[in-house]
Amino acid sequence: IYPIARIVVFKDPLLADVRSDLAVKSILGGLWQDRRGLRWVDPYQKTIWEYNVALAKEAARLGFREIQFDYVRFTSDGPTKECIYPGVDLRSKAEVIRDFLGYAYRELSPLGVKVSADVFGLTCSAKDDMGIGQVFSDIAEQVDVICPMVYPSHYYSGSYQLANPDRKPYETVFCSLTDAQKKLARINRQQVIIRPWLQDF
Repeated sequence: IYPIARIVVFKDPLLADVRSDLAVKSILGGLWQDRRGLRWVDPYQKTIWEYNVALAKEAARLGFREIQFDYVRFTSDGPTKECIYPGVDLRSKAEVIRDFLGYAYRELSPLGVKVSADVFGLTCSAKDDMGIGQVFSDIAEQVDVICPMVYPSHYYSGSYQLANPDRKPYETVFCSLTDAQKKLARINRQQVIIRPWLQDF
């Protein structure tokens, strides 16, 4: 048995409710919510980084051999143009996500645990951060394992010249992971493990 502790980082309605000063705000007033009514916290704020790393350290002490950070990105699934990040600075979203994972890795690796991060499947092929701060190669440089969520149902029509990627799961996953391997080769990080999330339905 290889135990992995999955920690949801920036989509954290519990923390947002308890510490509204750390939450993403809305230009309409109050706290921003996604389409499901859930609140997110501000990735720019170092307090949130420290909180999540403290949770990770506790998990490591309990015997987990890997810490897998999920929702390690900026807001999505809602009116993101209405978001206000109170801690915003001069860094880009991609730089913030990279810096958080670098900080987490430096704090956790002395404990002998692996550090992994979940990313959108489209980051394997995207040329930008997709508006959420996830750049595949930047994240790969900060972790031991990168986990692209290569769900065929999440790819738009025309991806990889496929009219309906959901109907071509093998081709979709193969093309996406091929692009991921090419990105790792360009940054000379072949030792990073690519461990894709696969849909089970």
